[in-house]
Amino acid sequence: MDFPITDLMDEQACYDWLVRILHPDGLSCPRYRRREGLKVHRRYRAPVLDYRCSAWRRVFNAFTETVFHNTRVLSVASQNPCANLPPNFCKYPPASQCE
Repeated sequence: MDFPITDLMDEQACYDWLVRILHPDGLSCPRYRRREGLKVHRRYRAPVLDYRCSAWRRVFNAFTETVFHNTRVLSVASQNPCANLPPNFCKYPPASQCE
């Protein structure tokens, strides 16, 4: 699997890529595995959306029941996206973040 690190510096692009990798058949209810009846429940943690399944009546997101469940991977990465990368990978100003 290719890991396009430079394409994933944007938080929305990173989220979209993770959703495609974690849910290759599309996001579905973790209990019933259905895509029908899903409604956006909350949007306060952009880009992560919380969904509610109308059959299960529970709230979940793209990371529920995955290795990223109950982690803060995206929030840590968004604080300083260049923190753990060599300076030549960072393409966003200010360059001082990448030193």
